[in-house]
Parts: sequence; C-alpha cells; structure tokens
Amino acid sequence: MANQVTNTISVYTFLQPFQRLQKAYEDVDDIDLYIGMLMEFDPEVAETGVDAAFVGPTIACILGDQFLRLKMGDRFYYENGGQPGSFTKGNLTKVTYACWKKYGKPYHL
Repeated sequence: MANQVTNTISVYTFLQPFQRLQKAYEDVDDIDLYIGMLMEFDPEVAETGVDAAFVGPTIACILGDQFLRLKMGDRFYYENGGQPGSFTKGNLTKVTYACWKKYGKPYHL
C-alpha cells in the first residue's frame, strides 16, 4: 500500500508542471526551448536524465557542443598545437601519463 501511495505522489509531482504548461500554452510547439529543457529532467525517472547528470539529454547535448566549440576555438587550450608556446606531442604524452598516474585515468575534458 505504501508503495502505491509513493508512486501516486511521484506521478502527481511529475505531472504538475506539465499541467501548468497546458494552461500557459495553446500548442506544444509554442513552448520555449529553455523552458522545455528545464522540465526535461526528472530525478524520479532514470531514462530522462543523462547518466549521473542533473540535466536532461537536450541540455547535455547543447552544453557538450558549446564546450567543444569553446575548447577547439581557444588557441591557448593546452591540446591545441601549432601556436608559439604550444605543447609538443611528447609534452602532451607526459601530461597524459602524469594524470593517468595521479588520477587513474587520462585527463581529458
């Protein structure tokens, strides 16, 4: 019985924001991307979120793409070579090895 009550409460709290959206918007296509992304993740539903993340899959994809563009576009980022003062391939190997030794895995963002 207690399990049934917990499930009912969980479903109710999950549906409540969607009911508010139904009142605020006439059509699902009118919902702003940002609002939709914030509502995408529900900690009670494991399939909704990216593994061990506090955001849903859409925000995770957008944040990942943005970070990749910032990293590759930054000429001073330590993995981007071809600039004065850039690490050589040997230096990068040593940095990776040192991180592997210290943290048990290579340090790649």
